[in-house]
Amino acid sequence: MSTPTNFEGNTDLDRKESELVALTEAITSLHAQHTEEGVLRVFKYTLMGQLGIKSFALTRLADDEEEILVAHGVDTTSTGAALMDDVVSEQDSDKRQDDRAGYHAKGRITIIERFVAHDLQATDIRFIKTLTQLCLQSIEKLRLQRIEIEQESVQKELSIARTIQDSLLPNRKGPHEPWDIAWVHQSAKEVGGDLIDIVEDTTNRRLMVMIADGAGKGIPGALLMSSLQALFQYLAMQGASVGDITHAMNHQLLTSTPDDTFVTAVFLELSVPSTHDGAFQVQYVNAGHPAGYLIKRGDQGFMQGSMQSSMQSSMQSEMSLKKLPSTTPLLGVTPWDPSQTEKGTQAVSMSAKDILCWLTDGVLEQEMVGSAPNHEGYVGESRVGEARCGDWLLEALGSSPTHTASQEYLERFLQRFHARVHPVQGDDQTIVMLKSGHSTSG
Repeated sequence: MSTPTNFEGNTDLDRKESELVALTEAITSLHAQHTEEGVLRVFKYTLMGQLGIKSFALTRLADDEEEILVAHGVDTTSTGAALMDDVVSEQDSDKRQDDRAGYHAKGRITIIERFVAHDLQATDIRFIKTLTQLCLQSIEKLRLQRIEIEQESVQKELSIARTIQDSLLPNRKGPHEPWDIAWVHQSAKEVGGDLIDIVEDTTNRRLMVMIADGAGKGIPGALLMSSLQALFQYLAMQGASVGDITHAMNHQLLTSTPDDTFVTAVFLELSVPSTHDGAFQVQYVNAGHPAGYLIKRGDQGFMQGSMQSSMQSSMQSEMSLKKLPSTTPLLGVTPWDPSQTEKGTQAVSMSAKDILCWLTDGVLEQEMVGSAPNHEGYVGESRVGEARCGDWLLEALGSSPTHTASQEYLERFLQRFHARVHPVQGDDQTIVMLKSGHSTSG
C-alpha cells in the first residue's frame, strides 16, 4: 500500500478547509434570509458556484407528498439518469433540537448535470447533503414562524372583535324603569354576532329592545352588528315602529353587505305599564329568530300542547306558556313589500305577573349531557330545543313568587340549563327576560 505524499495530504486538507469555509458562508447567508425565496436563492447559487452544478431539483417531503421547492435547468417531469438522487433525512442531533422547536426537515436532492463532466466526489456529496439539510431546516423554521404570526394575527383579530362585541351590550346598571329587564350574553370560543340593545325613548314613553344574531364572525361580524345597532338606535329615537325598523334593517343589509350576509332579529316595543295593575302592551316583529316565550300566571287561555315533560298539575293550573314564533323572513335575504312588516307586527298584553323571554339559537342548539334524552320524554333529541326551554322556564318561574325580579328568574333558569347541558359551548348564547317593574303581591 502506498503512503500518501505530503502534496496529496495538503490537497485533501485544502479541500476540507475550502468546504468548511463554503459551508460557513452558506450558513451565514441562509440565516440572514427572511423569506423562503431568499433561502432557495442562496441554496441555488451555492450549488452552482461552489460545485459547478448545472441542473438540479430540490423537493420537500411531507405527509407522503413531494413539494418541489426549487429546480434549475431540468424538466421536473423527466425520469433521466441523475448524478445524485438522494433523500436527506434528519440527523439524530438535529432532530432532537428541531423537535423541541416544533419542526424538522426532510427532502430529496437530485443532481442531474455539472458544468464540467466530472463525477461527484465523496466530499462533494457530503457538502451537498449538509447544505440541503440546512436549507430545508431554514425553510421549515420560516414556515413555522409564519404560522405563529398568522395565529397571533387571528387571536388579535378575535380579541378586537370581542372588545367591539362587548362594547355593544347595554349597561347592566341601567334600571330601565318602569320595566324590569335581565339579560345574559355568553360568547363562545369564536366571536359570534349575538347582540342585545335597549333604547329608552322617553319622548314617546316606550322602551325599544333588539335581540339579534348575525351570520358573520370575527371583526367583520362585530362591525356588521355595530352598524345595525347604530341604525336601530337612530330609528328608535326617531319614533319608528318595530315594523318600520325591521323593514329598514332588511333594506340596509340588502344594499350594503355581501350576498351571504343575513341576520335573525326580534324588535320589541314596550309601552309604559299602568300604575294601577302594571299591565302593558308589547308590539314585536320576529324576523326569522327563534320563538320567544310569553308565560302568564292564572290564565289558561293558551296553554300549548307541546309541553312534553311531566309538570306538576298545580303548576300548570297557575301558569301557561305561549310561543311567539317568527313573523317575517330573516333579514338580508330578499326584498320585502312594506305590507310584510305590517302583517308581521304582532301584539301581546302583559300584566305585572307575566314574563317575556327571548333567546338566541346558541341556547336551543346546545348539546345535552349524556346520550339518553328519552329519560326526560324528548324522544330522539340530543339538543336542548324549544320544548325543553319552555319547560325549564315554567320550572324556574313556578318555584318563585310572582313579585320575583327578572334577574332571579333568569338565574333560576340558568341553573337548570347549565346542570343539564354539555359544558363545551357551541355558539354564542343570549337570553333576555323582562316583566313589568311594578310590584304586585304574590
